[in-house]
Parts: sequence; structure tokens; C-alpha cells
Amino acid sequence: GYIVKRYVHDENAPNSLSCNNIYDIVEDRQQRLWIATYNGGLNMYDLRQQHDVFVHRDNGLSGWPADEESNKMRCLYITAEQVLMAGTLNGLFTCSLEDNPRDMKFWHHCRRPDDAASLSYNWVVDIEPLRDHTVAIATSGGGFCLADDRQLLSDRTPFNTFTTDQGLPSDVCLSLFFKPDHGLYVVSQTSISCFSLSDSTVTNYTRGTLGEHFKLLETKPIFIRSQEISGEGSLLFGTTKGVLSVSPQDMQKSSYQPPLVFDCPSDIRLSPDERSLTIQFAALDFNKDQTLIIFNDEIDLFVGHAVIPCHDAVALVLIVGR
Repeated sequence: GYIVKRYVHDENAPNSLSCNNIYDIVEDRQQRLWIATYNGGLNMYDLRQQHDVFVHRDNGLSGWPADEESNKMRCLYITAEQVLMAGTLNGLFTCSLEDNPRDMKFWHHCRRPDDAASLSYNWVVDIEPLRDHTVAIATSGGGFCLADDRQLLSDRTPFNTFTTDQGLPSDVCLSLFFKPDHGLYVVSQTSISCFSLSDSTVTNYTRGTLGEHFKLLETKPIFIRSQEISGEGSLLFGTTKGVLSVSPQDMQKSSYQPPLVFDCPSDIRLSPDERSLTIQFAALDFNKDQTLIIFNDEIDLFVGHAVIPCHDAVALVLIVGR
């Protein structure tokens, strides 16, 4: 059988767990558990030791910061090179696990308004490895970032940020899941997005597309393979109404592009001093509630790509001669 032992914080025992609110646990190559607590910071427990000792900032992990936001931890991840990544409400902290815990140096990655390559937001909620040493970091207000996990032990690690400006429906990300043959799934409260690493495009699936009225949660999505030979499997997402099961094969949008018809003459001639023209139109989407319509249009003298807010329904076309 099994022996279950419970570990809790004890104010009279300095070597006890620093906090009872545990958000994440990972194990390194040296059989050490790294524990993320919310309000108690980082803890380390050596599985090889004879006594129950949790090492934290108050009894040996002196390099860990003391401020309140840094000790509100959300997630952990260990790279192949044994670099610990710790997500907190004060940004991302990294360190080399090859060092002795008492001598560990923690590198702090946070948002710097004057640096576009810095972390996009300080509330780090999830970390997901991708491929080719790339790791994704989800934030609760700045979309998600991509970074090279070989450059994390530095003060100036570059982060590539993806937000609503790049097509995400929300900058508040809850969790991430990477499926190599499909892409990176980004979960927000009311939508699931699939980010393609090959061309950096985003495909969004909102609640209207999913056909249910619920809110998605920060539960880490998982993939379950089908027992059938022909079946691929299902992605499972946590919601306020139980588990949402979706087949990745079904999460493909139609490639149909309806034609745009304008009630205007087929031939519009402008004088040399007329360099622009305004087109007003009405757009209806009976499938789901989206605030943006994206269209591509080609006319004789130009090729344009525009993102048009539905409530404006006005396209300003700049004419550029050949």
C-alpha cells in the first residue's frame, strides 16, 4: 500500500513549508522538489534527505526576493539545461539549478515600459515549452511572450510579445498548451486561440463558436489520445460547467470567403489631385459575436489589407499609382 504524509506550515518550525497555498511543483535531475507557494515564495525539498526540511528564503534560499509580489507564485518550469523558471506576480525569475541553493543567483525579468523586448506584463500565470529551445510565457494582462530558454540567465533576455495587436481576443491569458502538429493553444476566459509557430498567425474560437455559455478556467489543458486507431484524441479544458472536450481536428475554420459587393459604379475615375476614397458598407456575421472583420481586397491600382471595426463600417482607401 501507500503511506500518505502531510506537510504544512508550522510557525514554530523554521524548516517547515513556508506557506500552505501550493500552486505548482516540479522535480529536477538531483531529485529535488521545487515548490511554488502563493504568499510564501519558493521552497525546495530534497527527496534524498533523511529529515523533512523545506529550504526557503528564511533558512537558506537567501537569493530569493523578499517583496510580497515576488512571493505570490503561480507556476514553475525546468528547462533541459536545468534552468528553473518561476512565474510570480512580480514577473519571471530564473536561476541555474546546478548551483547550491544557498548560492543561487536569481535573474529577474519584468516589464520595462521603455523596452519593447522586455516581458510584456508582470503577472506570469503559465509557462509552456515549445520546440527548438523556445518557451512560451502566459501573462494576465500582456498576452503571451516567447523566449529562448538558453538566454534566460541574463538581465536582458529578449521576449517576443503577442497581444490583441497580433490577433489575440484578450490580453488576459489563463493557460497554455502546445501540440506540435497543431500549434500553441492559448486559453482566455471566453475563448481558445491557436497560435501557429510557422507563420505567427492566430485562429480564435470564441464562446459562440464553441456553442456553450461558460467561462474557461486557468486549469492546464491536457490531451488524451483516442483508443481507436483512426481517432486522434481530444483536448480537455476546464470550465465553470465541467470539462470541455474538443477534437483538434474539429477546431478548423472554414476557408470559405464570402464575396464583398459594393453598390457603386464598376469604374470609378479620380482626378490627379484625388488620392483617397471612402467606402461605407454594412457587415453582418450570423455565426458569432466578433468586434472585428478582416478582409483582403484587390483593385486595379492597389492591394490592401485592412482590419475594420464593425461599428464604423467605413474603409478609407489610399490610392497608390503603379
